Amino acid sequence: MNQFIILLNFTTPFALMNSSLDIAGIYEIQNISTQESYIGSSKHVFRRLHDHLVQLTADNHINKLLQHSWNTHSPSVITFRILELVDDMSVLFQREIYWIKKKLAIENGFNTRSDQFKNRTLIPLSMERKIELENLQMGSMNETLQQLIKMYGKFNSK
Repeated sequence: MNQFIILLNFTTPFALMNSSLDIAGIYEIQNISTQESYIGSSKHVFRRLHDHLVQLTADNHINKLLQHSWNTHSPSVITFRILELVDDMSVLFQREIYWIKKKLAIENGFNTRSDQFKNRTLIPLSMERKIELENLQMGSMNETLQQLIKMYGKFNSK
């Protein structure tokens, strides 16, 4: 794991943030006026930061707290940072939790819940499978997988 900070801001060229570089790691989106942060992780950090920037600019970001900050303050006070590069994907989410806690991103930031309570999966699914799971209307992908695993356990314990 490499720890360092790369600072990007709204004026960073889209080309860099839309890079095809496969850099995995932990990133921060911060309002430098209020010091509030959003911490996230991705196997493709530059692409993910680009997605955040596009959503914020289009006023349709899923995180309403972050979107409100973007709309209320000038985009020039929002910075995008890569906090840590992660080589081992098995620790990516643990490192994200570490940074969420370190930056107090729940208590004083834009993260709405701790990732320690998310049960993320690294199960690769085809688009067809994702659609089939969504059509089951059992909640989020993780909730659906949890329910299916429980059901599978019940059937196999007999």
